[in-house]
Amino acid sequence: MLDAVGLPPQAPPQPGRPGIFSLSDASYVCAAMERAGLAEIVIRPYTLAFDHTSPEEWPDFLPALNVPLRQRLTGQPEDRVREARRAGVAAAAAYTAPDGHVRFVGHGYYAVATRSLESLGA
Repeated sequence: MLDAVGLPPQAPPQPGRPGIFSLSDASYVCAAMERAGLAEIVIRPYTLAFDHTSPEEWPDFLPALNVPLRQRLTGQPEDRVREARRAGVAAAAAYTAPDGHVRFVGHGYYAVATRSLESLGA
């Protein structure tokens, strides 16, 4: 979508810095939880299907999920935003299923841990 309106790609954030995938490395999250004094850390992966009723729906969803993309498009002239949206529709159309839906799979994980009362100063 950015390429379609001539905006340069967004530089990925440095490891450990805020960003939409800043916690995507489970070992980083586990180490941070250990540093915070947590124990019995369990990290479980999950898969989530994003189901959009049409290619036209996906470019409306994406900026809601991807704040940096939304920020990059904010303030752009309306014709450029429409062009970015058209590019998003075209990209999503390549993934249209026979029922007209566009489905993308996302991956993440749940992290659960415990903290002892002693570590809380109780």
